[in-house]
Amino acid sequence: MTYIEPTLWAQKQFGQADLNDPRRTQRLVALATSLAEQPGIPISKLIIS
Repeated sequence: MTYIEPTLWAQKQFGQADLNDPRRTQRLVALATSLAEQPGIPISKLIIS
């Protein structure tokens, strides 16, 4: 299994998502990065912080 940096992984997976506003795509990438860095933490905790 190959390790990939969470930010790079999130950008590759979600960076081209068409969400009608680039800020939404940036938020999605940031959320995915946080989830990859902290697996098991509830999404609600990530959004608050």
